[in-house]
Amino acid sequence: MSPEFKDHFSIHSRNYARYRPGYPEELFHWLAKICEDRERALDCGTGSGQCALQLSPYFRQVIGTDPSEAQILEAKKALQNSSIANVVYEISPAETSPCENESVSLISVAQAIHWFDHPRFFQEAFRILKPGGAFVAWGYGHHSVNGCEEILERFYREVVGPYWPPERESIENRYKDIECPPWIRQNEIAPPDIRMEANWSRDQLLGYISTWSAIEKFRKAKKADPVRLLEISLEECWSDATEVRLVRWPIFFIAARKPAAS
Repeated sequence: MSPEFKDHFSIHSRNYARYRPGYPEELFHWLAKICEDRERALDCGTGSGQCALQLSPYFRQVIGTDPSEAQILEAKKALQNSSIANVVYEISPAETSPCENESVSLISVAQAIHWFDHPRFFQEAFRILKPGGAFVAWGYGHHSVNGCEEILERFYREVVGPYWPPERESIENRYKDIECPPWIRQNEIAPPDIRMEANWSRDQLLGYISTWSAIEKFRKAKKADPVRLLEISLEECWSDATEVRLVRWPIFFIAARKPAAS
């Protein structure tokens, strides 16, 4: 990540592991399909490890790295409670990988590249990717729920909007503001047209929102809980807290292939 690691997530790492939405399986089918081999995948900024676990059926080995010790602890707990044997987690920033030169078939970055030191990270990615290896970073934007869009949009923009870290701007720009090196821009891979979906209760949605980096900043500044304020507002459009509704997120990509050796 950036030279001075900005830790926005360790404080609620348990909620992050519990409430962050999973990615659609078709994404991982596509990731496997674009790789020339399926030996090793590296998931940078793995957080509590959801993406690394979802990659595990497709690759011989998956390594998940994150600079947050608390997040890696949650990832290891989830791994221990599973039967998965080909995933390992390491505390490491994205800019200094534990991998050898040209040893990785896929680098994945899920909702995290906006936190990285981009010049250093892209240099490191080029070092460890095999010739022909795939690089895919993706993010997801603000969610939508039928019948509650106006309340959720106002909360996102106006209530906690001033408390988002500046890196959030890259999410708003769908990563188009990230300066990628020529080996990325000249070797782009067309991404699939997919989105994330989850069937959640109101309380599950509020749990997810509680993991936002802006929430903790609001709490510290205002000495109040913005999630509780949102819960009160949502009662207007979602009165039954146990009712399950479809939540949707748009997904956007940076996807490329490292040039093959000449």
